[in-house]
Amino acid sequence: MIALLDASNHLLDVLDKENAALRRLDLPAATAMVAVKQDALTRFEAARPPTPPAPGSSHALKGVAARLQAAIEENRKLLERAMTVQGRIMSLLAKAAREQVPEQRYGSQGSYRSDRSDQPFALNSRA
Repeated sequence: MIALLDASNHLLDVLDKENAALRRLDLPAATAMVAVKQDALTRFEAARPPTPPAPGSSHALKGVAARLQAAIEENRKLLERAMTVQGRIMSLLAKAAREQVPEQRYGSQGSYRSDRSDQPFALNSRA
C-alpha cells in the first residue's frame, strides 16, 4: 500500500508540473516531460495491487486518488487545448507558406514566363 501511495504521489507531482507548463502554453517544457510522465505511469502501474484495496483501508489513498483523478482530467483538457493551438499555428504557417510561393506561368514557347509585369504595355516609336 505504501508503494502505491508513493507512486501515486509521484505521478501527481509529474502531472502538476506538466499541467503548469500546459497552462502557460510552454509546449517545449510539456513535451520534455513525456519520458518522465511515462516513467511515472510505469511506476504507478507496477505498484497497483492485483485486486482493489478493501473499502476504508486507507483514507490517504482515497485522498490521493481524488487529486490524481482531478489532475488527469485537467491534463486531458490542457492537452486538447495545446493540440488545438498547435493546429492553428500549423494552419497559419501553411497558409503563409502557400502565399509566399510564386505562381509558375508558362509563356507562348512553353518555357517559364518572366513575371516582370502583369500589365500590358505598348511602345510608341513616333518621335
